[in-house]
Amino acid sequence: MSIIKTLEFSNVEAPKNTRHVSTLERAKSKFLDSINTQVSAVEAAIAGETFTITKKHYVTDEDGTRRHVTKEVEPRPIWFELDGAFYVAPKYANKPLVLGSNKSKPSIAAGKSLNDVLVTLNTIKQAVEAGELDKILEAQAIAARQRMSKK
Repeated sequence: MSIIKTLEFSNVEAPKNTRHVSTLERAKSKFLDSINTQVSAVEAAIAGETFTITKKHYVTDEDGTRRHVTKEVEPRPIWFELDGAFYVAPKYANKPLVLGSNKSKPSIAAGKSLNDVLVTLNTIKQAVEAGELDKILEAQAIAARQRMSKK
């Protein structure tokens, strides 16, 4: 008897490759991750704690070998305080993300406290999940990719 005949075959196909995600889906995912990180950072700031995330990078030793190192770093906040009011300046690919129709206004007035910043960040998150920022995020992602390919 043949060895291959001992196997049981089925008509179930392997799942499609999920690595190839559309530009929009990748941009939304990255932006939502960033907003979630900022929400956690604001919650920690309200509680008087320090919020850190783990970053991975390579370090070259004295003998020339490269090794992977993880490091705890504080995320760069996208909110700031000016004259007693808090503002949120969302970014994608390290460039300002102008959400309103007026391109000369890159920040959002959140309010007088960090709780207002938290509400504003959650509102932005809901807008992204609802698809209201799809065109803006996709355009920003394409522009970021073009900036990277020029080098």
